[in-house]
Amino acid sequence: MYSQMARINPSEMSVDEYFASMIPPGYRFQPTDYELLSEYLIKKIKQEPLPPNRIHVVNLYDFNPDYLTESSKPAKENEWYFFSPTDKRYKNGSRPNRTGDGYWKSTGSNEPIKHKNIIIGYKRSLVFFMGKHTDHDIKTDWLMKEYTLKNPPAPVQTSEDTSMRLNDWVICKVYKNQREQRAGKRKSNDDSVVVEFEEEVTRNPNINVVEVEQEKIRINPT
Repeated sequence: MYSQMARINPSEMSVDEYFASMIPPGYRFQPTDYELLSEYLIKKIKQEPLPPNRIHVVNLYDFNPDYLTESSKPAKENEWYFFSPTDKRYKNGSRPNRTGDGYWKSTGSNEPIKHKNIIIGYKRSLVFFMGKHTDHDIKTDWLMKEYTLKNPPAPVQTSEDTSMRLNDWVICKVYKNQREQRAGKRKSNDDSVVVEFEEEVTRNPNINVVEVEQEKIRINPT
């Protein structure tokens, strides 16, 4: 096994191929918040070798999450991880650029991540909206946790212009709000039943309308 691993060249493999070559069947990528920061994010910024992982590299804020999740394998069901650079909107600003196809909107303040009672980083919750910051924007079921280091190391200098970068890299965990999906499906089913009752009243004028209305209230009390 070790001789086989020695022949592996990660630079010639995709994330999924590399992960599959190093990890036994049945393994699931389920890092803790601390592990995401200490084992992956800080090493990514320093350009050090990473442990086997299912973290895809992409400029996440430039894409609709529907597209990203269709083109990337999940770490587990309904959960994707991404390394993403964070860019400034303007040269003199410090606000991250989150203006791709729609945008990610923060839903709260940074939540500290601690190790041995010391804050080492933060995670922030965001939700994806379709639109361009107008009153008609549509809130989607896509959610994200964005992980950042409290004191990120200075990134390795390259020839690339970094004047528009903030702390260079973040890790993003993207997933869908399945509870809202299930609630929406139930409402859709309930509405279909109500329509069927109304159609039955139209077809049969002798039906007891009071009983039908009571049944509609029971199915859809709101």
